[in-house]
This record gives sequence, C-alpha cells and structure tokens, in this order.
Amino acid sequence: MVASHTKTKKTRAKKRKQRASSRGKKRSPSWKKPALTSLLDLSPVDRSMLALGLKSKTLHDQAKVLAKGLKETKLKLAKVKHQNGELAATDRERLKLDKQLEKQLEVATVSGGHVMEEYMHLHMLMPMRMGCNVDTANWFRR
Repeated sequence: MVASHTKTKKTRAKKRKQRASSRGKKRSPSWKKPALTSLLDLSPVDRSMLALGLKSKTLHDQAKVLAKGLKETKLKLAKVKHQNGELAATDRERLKLDKQLEKQLEVATVSGGHVMEEYMHLHMLMPMRMGCNVDTANWFRR
C-alpha cells in the first residue's frame, strides 16, 4: 500500500508540472511580458481604450500647466490693475493741482502777463515731475 501511495503522489506532481508548462506555452501572464509584446497582443478595442487613456492623461497634464499659467496671468492682471489704480490716483492729484493753478491764474491775470508764462511752464513740467515720460506728458497737455 505504501508503494502505491507514493506512486500516485509522483504522478500527481508530474501531471501538475505538465499542466503548468502547457499553460505557460499558451499564455504567459501579462506582467511577465515586455511592453511591446503585450501591446501587440491587446485587442483593437483594448488598444484604443489604452490610447484614449494616454490621451486623457496628456490632456490632464496640459490642463494643469494651463491652470498654472492662468493663475500667473491673474496675478499679473491684479498687479496691473493695482498699478493702474495708483496711476489713476496720480491723475486725480494732477487734476487737483491743475484746478488750483487755473484758479490762481484767474486771480493773477489781473496782475500781469508774466504769471501766465509761469503757469504754462508749470503746466509743461508737472507731468514729468510725477514720473511720466515725455509722451505721457504730451498726452496730458492735450
């Protein structure tokens, strides 16, 4: 009895090995295959799904980059708006000073013509004193 028992053990082990070797020949696990072989073995539907997945990943990465660029652009826009607000404040200051000069001019026109020359001189220099370039100063004089 003991001999027959060992014989069946050996035959069972032998049959298991044969089944394992025949399974390996038909189809090996996908994780053991190189990437190119596994891509070629995929069905057309699986290949297209994989391609769509890769495209969506690429699009997702591009969207991240664009979102980052959008955030930077918004920050730049906020800075520009802040600077424009400051420029608007200096423009208001210039208008106040201009009105004061006009009032003083109205009062001083009675006293003589040299006041008018001083007013024009100040009117020409004021934008440049405020840090404007020559083109901006010419725009103010219009």
